[in-house]
Amino acid sequence: GVLLQKHFVILHLLVEFASEEVSNINLNNVILFLSEPLDETSSDSYKMELETIRIAFSDVSKDNVILIKFHPRENVFKQKEILKIFSNLGFNYRVISQTINVPVEYYLQLLNFKDIYTFLCSTSFYNGYIYKKTRIHTLLPLYYPIIKKSGSPYIGEIEKIMADQRIMNLFVNIK
Repeated sequence: GVLLQKHFVILHLLVEFASEEVSNINLNNVILFLSEPLDETSSDSYKMELETIRIAFSDVSKDNVILIKFHPRENVFKQKEILKIFSNLGFNYRVISQTINVPVEYYLQLLNFKDIYTFLCSTSFYNGYIYKKTRIHTLLPLYYPIIKKSGSPYIGEIEKIMADQRIMNLFVNIK
C-alpha cells in the first residue's frame, strides 16, 4: 500500500539525485575512492590512513578522475585532509554524495568505474553480484607496514584479514 509507494518514491529520488550528481562527468577514466574510518579510537590513526592514501595514489595516472565517496562516519577534518592529498597530487577529483548520503551501491549500478580503491569496504564482498565486476584495490598492504610501526592494537586484526585468502582474493593488491 501506501508504505510501499513511499518507499518507491524515496528510491526514485535517490537514484535521480545520484544520476544528476555524475551527469556532467567524463566517465572514461573514473576511479572511485571509498574512504573508511579504520580506527576511531586514536587521534593519530588518521595520519597513518592519510599517508597510505598518498602513497597509493602517487603512482596513479593523473589522467584519471577520482570520485570520492566519504564514509558516513568520516570526520570533516579527515575529509579535508583527503581532499588536500588529491589536490596536491594533481588529480581532477569530485566528492559524491556529500549533501545527501546516498549509498555507494546506487553509484555502482549507474557507473562503470575503471577501478575502486579502498582499505576494506563491505562493498567489495558483492563485487560482480549487484554491480558490474570491477577491479577493487585494497590499501591494506600499504597500510600494514605503517600501522605496524605505530604499535596499534589493531595490527593483529589487519594481519588476520590479510592472511585470509578468501578476503584478499576479492582485491587487486597494491604492492
